[in-house]
Amino acid sequence: MGGAVFLSRLLGLVREQVFAYFFGAGLVTDAYLVAYRIPNLLRDLFAEGALSSAFVTVFSRESDPERRRSMAARVLVALCLIVGFVCLGIFFLSEPLVHLMAPDFAAIPGKLELTVSLTRIFSPFLLFVAAAAFSMGVLNTLGYFFVPALGPAAFNAVSILVGSSAAYFLRAQGLESMIWGFTVGSVLGGLCQWLFQWPWLVREGYNPLVAFRHVVASGGLGASLRDPSLRRIGWLMTPSVLAVAAVQINVFVNTILASSLTEGSVSWLSFAYRLLYFPLGVFGVALSTAALPSLSLLRHEGRHEDFEQTLCKALRLTLILGLGSAAGLIAFRMPLVSLLFEHGRFTHSDTVQTALALTAFALALPALNTTKIFVQAYHAIDKVWICSTVSLVLVVLHYFVAVWGAQHYGHVGLALATALTSLVNTVVLATILKLRGHRLLDFETVKVLIGALLGVLLLLGLELLGFADALMALRETSKTLFAIATLSSVGFFGLCYLFLAALPSRESRQWFQRLTRRLRGRV
Repeated sequence: MGGAVFLSRLLGLVREQVFAYFFGAGLVTDAYLVAYRIPNLLRDLFAEGALSSAFVTVFSRESDPERRRSMAARVLVALCLIVGFVCLGIFFLSEPLVHLMAPDFAAIPGKLELTVSLTRIFSPFLLFVAAAAFSMGVLNTLGYFFVPALGPAAFNAVSILVGSSAAYFLRAQGLESMIWGFTVGSVLGGLCQWLFQWPWLVREGYNPLVAFRHVVASGGLGASLRDPSLRRIGWLMTPSVLAVAAVQINVFVNTILASSLTEGSVSWLSFAYRLLYFPLGVFGVALSTAALPSLSLLRHEGRHEDFEQTLCKALRLTLILGLGSAAGLIAFRMPLVSLLFEHGRFTHSDTVQTALALTAFALALPALNTTKIFVQAYHAIDKVWICSTVSLVLVVLHYFVAVWGAQHYGHVGLALATALTSLVNTVVLATILKLRGHRLLDFETVKVLIGALLGVLLLLGLELLGFADALMALRETSKTLFAIATLSSVGFFGLCYLFLAALPSRESRQWFQRLTRRLRGRV
């Protein structure tokens, strides 16, 4: 699953590169990002995290295959109906929504109008990605992890092909026409993300088209809404929605504050977050998604010791990868941003500002990764309301820190506010789990953490030695040499970090023993 998510995030970075090449960081980019954020805000709020976690928790505990199919059909129909009405609301209320998300856009001629038109184009996007998230939950519970994780890769691939083609052929008509074409490509990518999973759903007897006929034949929508499983999913979703709502309120606050700063601030934050989301998606999302079915089943069967071992192992892996990724992003921030984005309309000044935001965002990475594991553990023990309560309380802290940070450090201050809030959230969730009697650290994890910290010191030592500056100087000589040197350095020092961090762990010793046995067997 990590490999599939890696491919998806890699294509996501290519998509951002293409976007930066055509549009840079300015008026049309800010307009697109705000328009894209409106359906994505609702997707994160209701569709992906809340629905997937609640559905997997209920669905994994149902053993009867026919009952499972009936439950899946009813949830899908109810989801499409509800989200369809929300999409209509986005289309007809796009102007007040944009006013709410970015009130200062009205001060710049044409910026508000462009954002509104792009928001209307994006309105059906929410339905497609919500249905894709539901399909992913079904397939994850049935033991499919690789294929559903490739769904976002399909989204990125279609977005790149259609969006870049449209932008290229419309370039003579100006940036506004180009951004409309790129937006249509993103919407079609969302549709393909859902359709990509259909063959495997059909193979397992969960054909979406059959689901609609099944609901009609079994009493219609009213009977579906009265289904006890559906009510149970809705009940479990409520605290998740509240928890995600807190995160989205923070995003909402950041967007409002960034829209009032220097033009391009929204874009710099977005490009920096895309780089942050690469390791977050590959490691944090993959590990947490794969851990939820196991944690939920072990808790349901009362296997407390196995539950804690699984939780410790998930935390151990996510800490190794989160700490190393954060240190790597900080050490190579300028070369990475320059290599990926500094083309076309994306200038060196944009690289500097994006790299500054990335440094602040990277501080949040270990906390964001770990929080995802904690949230899945709370789901498994049916205490997810604790996560939502903590998140909502921390909204107040984030608001004051974000306002202070924006006033003193501009868009970098907003990224720092996110990092601080994420760290506090993780510490509080860990403390509550510990007080409830759950073991979070074992001897294996402590050994791994010592190795990981040594690896972090190695990566941060490169910053003190001016290694990144040497790479940037190489860019002035040869861009090809710069690209090869940057990628080689990231790969080499990343492997050095993994060696130091993973060497003390039980998993690495077991892997080495299996490898040794295989080599001996061949000899």
